[in-house]
Amino acid sequence: MIKANQPIEEISQPLYTYRLDLHISGANLPFRCFLRFFQRNIFTRNNWVLFTATEVSEDTSNPQYKTNIQFDYIFSVQQEIRVEAVTGEYDFIGYAEFKFANLLNAANQTLPLLLHKGTTQGNEESYVVIKCDNFSDNTDEVRLSLGANFLKSFVFKPRTYISVWKREDDQKYTSLARSDSVDSNVPMWEPVKLKMKDICKKENSRLLRVVIHQIPKMGQEKIMGHAEITYQQIFKEDVKTFQIVKFSRKDEKKVLTKEVGTLFVQQKETIYDHQFIDYLFGGLDILSAIAIDFSKIVFSEPSGTGGRGESHIRLVENSFSYIADVLAPYHLSKTVGFLGFGAQDSSEESSKSPSECFTMKGNSENNNFSSSREAIKAYRETLLQSNYKSQPKRNLTNVIKSIVAEFRKDLFFSSNLRYFTITLIIEEADEDIQELVNYLVPLSNEMPLTIFLVGIGKGSFQALECFEIYSKREYLKDSKGDILSISTLNFLNFETIGNNGGNLAKELLKIIPSRVTSYMKRNKDKPIMKQPNTVLKKNTIFDPLRNTSKEIEDANIVVTNMQPISHKTNGSQGIFDKIF
Repeated sequence: MIKANQPIEEISQPLYTYRLDLHISGANLPFRCFLRFFQRNIFTRNNWVLFTATEVSEDTSNPQYKTNIQFDYIFSVQQEIRVEAVTGEYDFIGYAEFKFANLLNAANQTLPLLLHKGTTQGNEESYVVIKCDNFSDNTDEVRLSLGANFLKSFVFKPRTYISVWKREDDQKYTSLARSDSVDSNVPMWEPVKLKMKDICKKENSRLLRVVIHQIPKMGQEKIMGHAEITYQQIFKEDVKTFQIVKFSRKDEKKVLTKEVGTLFVQQKETIYDHQFIDYLFGGLDILSAIAIDFSKIVFSEPSGTGGRGESHIRLVENSFSYIADVLAPYHLSKTVGFLGFGAQDSSEESSKSPSECFTMKGNSENNNFSSSREAIKAYRETLLQSNYKSQPKRNLTNVIKSIVAEFRKDLFFSSNLRYFTITLIIEEADEDIQELVNYLVPLSNEMPLTIFLVGIGKGSFQALECFEIYSKREYLKDSKGDILSISTLNFLNFETIGNNGGNLAKELLKIIPSRVTSYMKRNKDKPIMKQPNTVLKKNTIFDPLRNTSKEIEDANIVVTNMQPISHKTNGSQGIFDKIF
């Protein structure tokens, strides 16, 4: 193994959480009702736990709830939400349940939910509508270079600086920033840096007050005047000058002001700091494949456990089920591809090697599953395939090559909003790791990909210890001397986390947000889906997506002024349909 002469890096990453704002409304609800919100995930031990509630609505059937609801979103954990509608007298109206990931991938991040009514309620349909945004966690920055012309003439150059204040809902002002002082009759101050979330309030711009301060002597200071501006005026309406006024006096009815100069915008810039959640909102599509090792299975064994025992089969199922449920909502088809390797169909004269993948349950028509329950059923049925024969001599490098070859057939393979993951459930690893590194180094520079290897059972995984996520990992080089990115390939022995599938998914998949963000920023940080280099023809069959031209049109991403808007469709089929 060739090791790079680089510092050792510890790959174990923190669990990223994103604070999202939820905006709640209702349609055709009874008067004076409120909504209760429960969540269920591995942290609540899969029990429903109340985390917030709205206020009681006024006398309207279509309420717009004002309660500020914030939710901590975690990519690597399946988070389920239950909404219950209850009257002010605590009569149960109905409920709805959904996966939070489906809200993030909904058009405009807006999800209408049909309430399942209680037994005492009428048959008329009622809805709860949930919309989310990430404004509270927005880290974009605005930089403004401002200058001023004063009506008054000065004998000596005045020393001045500016401070920027925002007006709150209670009409009070909060300080945001101040510039360094300059000596000039026409001062042009150094740029002030402002957080976007401070100067905007959701869709509306906050009123900002720019105060000009003069320092006539050391230790003295007076206010020369102020100007009121908004982000909307400067960046949307392109207003370049603002009147500087000074309070002259107050009478009983109003405050009187007089003009003392002009504030002008010398330079303006918005620094976008896109986060993982921004790319999800912009249409990020994660195409995932999970492949299971069948190299030690005795097919058609009467017990249906492949000769490994029921406990081992349940262990395998537990290892992939949570990963599948977390990843499925992030693909257009809301599915994950499931494959097997380490076995061959003995009934066919096939040139496939044992390292190539085969479709689960012998069904080449549909190998994409929307839930772990479907995948577990297919896995069990595959164990009973009498025409399959295990092949212990399989090579992980070739298994990955086989899956990547199918990824390349993806119609949107070149899109910079497509991301790929491969998860291999393996029972042993005695590989030539240098061969694997030699293949992955150029591949990781070519396509956005993260690979996870999960060790199951008592087999030897010593060859993969250099990829273990909890270890201090050294940079590895291919035979040409190029370095493999640390988190391209990640290994975890299932026993290390107590054979807990939920914790396995949490610990492995938490790597993806930072991987996606770094990839996007290397690609100019523009969340825009590229048009496929394909001429759409009538009656064309698209391999391997098998989309209709209308579905492809619906899947395009529209981006305006770097504000990504997603138009997704649930009609797309998965990449692993009919490909083997």
